[in-house]
Amino acid sequence: MSKKLIFTYLLFLTLIFSCKKKEVQIESIDDNTNTTEINTIDTIKPNSYFPCYPGSYWYYTTKYYYFNEYSDTTYFSTQYDTLKSGPEYIKDNYKNSNGVLSDTCFVSTYENQPVWGYQFNENPIWNSPSLNRFLSEDNINFQNWIVPLAGMGNGVTMEVYKLSSPLNVNGINYTNVKRVTKKIFGNISEIIYYAKDVGIIQIEKPTSTNSFQTLYLAGYHINN
Repeated sequence: MSKKLIFTYLLFLTLIFSCKKKEVQIESIDDNTNTTEINTIDTIKPNSYFPCYPGSYWYYTTKYYYFNEYSDTTYFSTQYDTLKSGPEYIKDNYKNSNGVLSDTCFVSTYENQPVWGYQFNENPIWNSPSLNRFLSEDNINFQNWIVPLAGMGNGVTMEVYKLSSPLNVNGINYTNVKRVTKKIFGNISEIIYYAKDVGIIQIEKPTSTNSFQTLYLAGYHINN
């Protein structure tokens, strides 16, 4: 065989293999028909107000405050906290309100919880609906809903409101900020501020009737 023919043959093989589609997963092989069933698994990418791409992290200064009858708000301690996404996408599914299991998808995780857009899969091992919404979609400026937590009935509610002006956190003005207020039987348990393309920039948590703690974003890395 001439060198020209050999080169042409090798070029043909290269083109054949380079054009093959890489499938995510081989589901099964039927020995009787000698056919292969291919199943691709979708990937649910993070949304803009919660860009928890694998390998991302956010670190915060946490300050504790208390009130008393003799003075205004008094700051008394600081610590540093880091919240992070998992290192890679994982396979996950969930049950909907009708008890039907969803398709399996690749999703990111945040503090070990699978994230489906703006919903956490909080109970992946229980035989009950497991997705709980924590934020409204990007184009919704106001929304409220009941959080279906076991034993709480309708006692836990969430409210999302988009701020009309920037929020200053540690000297940085963040625009496109949404405030999420979580209440348990009418009492505020947590207020979280999300900035578009950044994530959580501030968290406020009452710790008692006369004290609270606030986490302020001090730095972050979005691995996108």
